[in-house]
Amino acid sequence: MSEHDLRIGFIGLGAMGRPMVENLLKAGYPVTAFDVRPEVTEPLRALGARIAHSPAELARTTNVVEIIVRTEDQVDAVLFGAPDGGVAANLEAGSVVLIHSTISPAAVSAAARRLAEREIALLDAPLTGSVKAAVDGTLSFIIGGAEAAVAECAPVLRTLGSGTIRVGEPGSAQIAKLINNMLAGVNGAVIAEGLALARAAGLTDEVVLEVVNAGTGASFMSANRDALLEMGRQADLFGIAYKDLLLALQEGHGRDIALPVTALATQFLGNYQI
Repeated sequence: MSEHDLRIGFIGLGAMGRPMVENLLKAGYPVTAFDVRPEVTEPLRALGARIAHSPAELARTTNVVEIIVRTEDQVDAVLFGAPDGGVAANLEAGSVVLIHSTISPAAVSAAARRLAEREIALLDAPLTGSVKAAVDGTLSFIIGGAEAAVAECAPVLRTLGSGTIRVGEPGSAQIAKLINNMLAGVNGAVIAEGLALARAAGLTDEVVLEVVNAGTGASFMSANRDALLEMGRQADLFGIAYKDLLLALQEGHGRDIALPVTALATQFLGNYQI
């Protein structure tokens, strides 16, 4: 399909999804949106989006469906849910589904096989970047899937982000994303420990972070700590990060890879706000 033939369906209008839809509308794409919360869909209707009442209804009028919901169960329900078969049973052959959610690689691989039976391509397309990056259209996408499907969706991904990294087949992008989130989670945990030590010694967070960000301890997590904390409070990013670390541990266990530092960071995050 050509760029002019793209009819986009977007499912999940949270902190990341809503600005992504806004950028698609600004670029002139026809967008049909769905979320279980009416209060987040109505503002998009005012911007020109068509609002569907179910994933199945959305699928009937679209040929590229982007999904950014929170959990694996939600992805499964959107794609294959009863009673109407969800997206999969109502999307025309030759269409493409992009999963932007961070879920288990096995779930993505299984979904790709089921969709392929209906001649629907799946792109494993988790994203990296902040809410600001979603607003600015500078997200990065990690891509697993067929080159032909990547090429068809390239104009959409360029609208939403500043770059893509193709890593292999469906499921592989989730592995790469989980490794990224492992590193961020562990870094966030040790920053929190460092600041606890600073406060006990009578130093302020601001002074210590200034030192860290000017030195070898600097990182994305330290440079953006205040913004990340605020985002976490508004969008429950702490819960999402905890979920992602649990997925990473699950992958390590399934592959006989010990991840002791990640396990400690997961425990920390489960009990405290990084």
